[in-house]
Amino acid sequence: MRASPPLGLRERKKIKLRRTVQREALRLFAEQGYEDTTVEQIAYAADISTTTFYRYFPTKEDVVLDDEYDPIFEQIIDSGDNEEPLVTTVRAAIAAVAAAVEVDRDAALARLKLLASEPALRARQGAEGRKTFDFYIRLFSARSDRPKGDYKLRVTAAAFVAEDREQAVQSMANGRLSYLQSNVFRYHDTFPRPDWAPPWPELIPDPTVEEIRAQLGTTGMVVGDPDDALKACQEWADAGADQLCFGQGMATQEEALETIRLMGEHVIPKLDKDPEHRTTRFRSEAAAKA
Repeated sequence: MRASPPLGLRERKKIKLRRTVQREALRLFAEQGYEDTTVEQIAYAADISTTTFYRYFPTKEDVVLDDEYDPIFEQIIDSGDNEEPLVTTVRAAIAAVAAAVEVDRDAALARLKLLASEPALRARQGAEGRKTFDFYIRLFSARSDRPKGDYKLRVTAAAFVAEDREQAVQSMANGRLSYLQSNVFRYHDTFPRPDWAPPWPELIPDPTVEEIRAQLGTTGMVVGDPDDALKACQEWADAGADQLCFGQGMATQEEALETIRLMGEHVIPKLDKDPEHRTTRFRSEAAAKA
């Protein structure tokens, strides 16, 4: 895995302070509740002034919403060799982000739980999620020299859709996506095992039902009832992605067919109104180049 360029002392100090403030904030939120915790209390616990707090976090919501994952991803993408395949650069970036999450998994889970339970945070998360989509599409567009609306920009996401949201969540929990990822690192030399992934036969932990619930509407995965699926797909479309490729892990045949039926009846017709099928475009383009 490609190593990130070393940070200077000043940047390291800023990151350390941000982490300290977030750690103390999450502790206070857990002890006395999000609404009952003030910025003044967080600043006191982190041994900083409120002025310093607002220099790093414009609002109390930002102390939960803010993370360092996008900058890590962007740094890896920007520092990549333009001659290497884009997929190789993206794998390195994803591995770096995953390693950063594993450093403080408990804090990441605590933030997700707050996002799922606090109305004020969920309201903000919608706008922040759109920024994240825009961020990734912009990076991929720049790296591939294709415009954002280019139909060749494709996104792969997990998809578990059912009439009942909880049923879809349970299906994803049973899908063993992390088990499949463990096997990818075991059997495929083109996917070198990153440092954060345990060596076989130890497995990458599968997400729990609680973790999946906490991430609904925040990660780009298409999980939930048809309305949830439509919202997630629309966010990707609004960000510039023209194709979505779905994976279902080890879903049962019944679960897979239910997802396909609901996507076909309630989601795809509302998004894809182009009369020309994408496969037809690919074949025409390939024939023109032949």
